[in-house]
Amino acid sequence: MRIVKNLLLVIVAVLAVVYVVGYRLPEQHTATRDRIFPATPERIFKEIATVSAYPKWRSGVQGVRMLPDSQGMTHFSEQDMTGDVNYVFEHMVPNRQLVLTIADTKLPYSGSWTFDLTPVAGGTQVIVTEEGSVHNPFFRFASRYVYGHFRTIDGYLADLDKRLTNSLPDS
Repeated sequence: MRIVKNLLLVIVAVLAVVYVVGYRLPEQHTATRDRIFPATPERIFKEIATVSAYPKWRSGVQGVRMLPDSQGMTHFSEQDMTGDVNYVFEHMVPNRQLVLTIADTKLPYSGSWTFDLTPVAGGTQVIVTEEGSVHNPFFRFASRYVYGHFRTIDGYLADLDKRLTNSLPDS
């Protein structure tokens, strides 16, 4: 019984430390990554903007459901193993920039991703900037120390690289 009691005390102490550290972290963060792809801005823009094709090339995306447009902008729901998240393209400049924002307001996090496409020698530089907000201190701790703020962007860029190198230009 004493071992169980001590184990529970350790668990409570660890949770308390995680909460306090998470609470003290800033709620907002910005993370930016860039990569040069041997593809045109038009090709890359098409891949990013064609959300119905995401399940074909984005790891973890199991499905996409198109929703009624929000103020003329593409609005959709992404399904993955943890559930559904609604997104909207807040801003689009064809072949140059897209801004994707989480449209759900009841999640423990929120944010947006800006995709800037710039023609460079040999292809296109893609700069992805995540402006995130993690409201829950436990999730904030995990976001910073377990997952890292760059995980989503790095995964997206790796998936985009596979898509661009493994598929036909018009797929």
